[in-house]
Amino acid sequence: MEDDWIMESERLQIEHIRELDMEELQIEEVDDTHVYSSDDDFIDFFNQRGRGDDGGAGEFGGFTFDTCLASLHTYLGEVDDTHHKVTFLEGGAVLTLPMFYLEGVVLFPEATLPLTVVQPRFKAAVEKAMSQVDAPNTIGVVHVHRHPDDGSRRYATVGTTAEIRQFRRLQDGSINVLTRGQQRFHVRRRWVDVEGSPFAEIQIVQEDLPLRTPRDAFGQKSSITNMWNRNNSRRAISVNTSHVSSDEECDSDSISQTSFENDLSPETMRIHQSAISSAIRHDRIDEMTSSDDDQHMTNSSCSEKSLPNISVMWKQMVGTPSMDDIVNKPDLLSFDIASKMPVSISVRQELLEIDGICYRLRREIELLESFDRVRCKTCQALIARRTDILVMSADGPLGAYVNPHGYVHEIMTFNKVSDIALRGHASKQCSWFPGYAWTIANCASCESHAGWLFTATKSKLKPKSFWAIRSAQVADDIDRK
Repeated sequence: MEDDWIMESERLQIEHIRELDMEELQIEEVDDTHVYSSDDDFIDFFNQRGRGDDGGAGEFGGFTFDTCLASLHTYLGEVDDTHHKVTFLEGGAVLTLPMFYLEGVVLFPEATLPLTVVQPRFKAAVEKAMSQVDAPNTIGVVHVHRHPDDGSRRYATVGTTAEIRQFRRLQDGSINVLTRGQQRFHVRRRWVDVEGSPFAEIQIVQEDLPLRTPRDAFGQKSSITNMWNRNNSRRAISVNTSHVSSDEECDSDSISQTSFENDLSPETMRIHQSAISSAIRHDRIDEMTSSDDDQHMTNSSCSEKSLPNISVMWKQMVGTPSMDDIVNKPDLLSFDIASKMPVSISVRQELLEIDGICYRLRREIELLESFDRVRCKTCQALIARRTDILVMSADGPLGAYVNPHGYVHEIMTFNKVSDIALRGHASKQCSWFPGYAWTIANCASCESHAGWLFTATKSKLKPKSFWAIRSAQVADDIDRK
């Protein structure tokens, strides 16, 4: 019955897409041919779009877009189900997986990741993943970023396994894939096989359930020490990355804390050292103030007291989707919030690397309480405010999308922004949001690629416009309220 319901739901959504495509264009039609030849041109158009209004999605503006369409990633076209059982790997298990190193994404368990695989070596990696025995239809996903000084690639040491759920090979040889995050892992070593496909030996993380109540997560504030999980190892919450100059140099790489710290940029090192100091400080307070009763708090008490509160906090500060269905599952709740939280990509990697559910929930609460403004990573210009968030996907205010060239972008959506300039012309090709055309949007101050403006191509579609900001272009520091 559940499968029949899903098929019927997808059928109705496909019919909705066809209705959008067949609707005759009226006053909201986007000019696909106009190119903004100067800064004044696209600043004028930008002002005409009314960056100060709500894009027709305000309290009285209405909302007709079906947010389920975005979460289906219909722009990928038809994809076939792989029809296999999910492979759950025991904590501590060591295995070898084909790897995807992505600059614009941090994948969490249970989150959706679309891929358009263009390069031959990655197409070979997908083929090998679908035929492997130990973990069929499974790949490893690791975030990679460019060092700001020399542009070299830095690889995170914690990633997430991804199950290939849907697959379709296109006529041009590229492959469209829909995957879903499964389990966290530590990278033990990396290499490239004879065909050029990236592989890694990984170890699955044993996820611990919280044994104590994170009291800071609910009601009246108490000592921060009651948040921390005493049974977790005393380790730093940091953004661990290792440095290799090319794929060829990562054969049999071992990851060490010393080499990791040497490779950090000054800004990342500041965040890392701050996290270490914070953890040590809270641990010392914890040892002085915790009681025997505190040490024996159960996971059920954690769920009953702290988790409902963070769910309410999410609803008040972000809105949708609701976390009520998983409020009594602290592990899923912590990952779900982390995967949808509209923060920078570096902060998201930090959340992924936190060991201990209570640690992660506490950090998420801090971020929710602190999150107020979004700034450009390059020049710190103000881009948007928390109150400007507009949820355009059933998956939440932040999600991953892929373009036809294989580049994956995590975007957060807003109804209005500041200091953004449009460049180029609007296009309806491969739009992530059916019924909307996209225009490239740059930071007006530093001209970095900030994201896109999406404008409705149908008169009945609301919001009339909205903005998608790349999480990779969002500054790490969170502005306090």
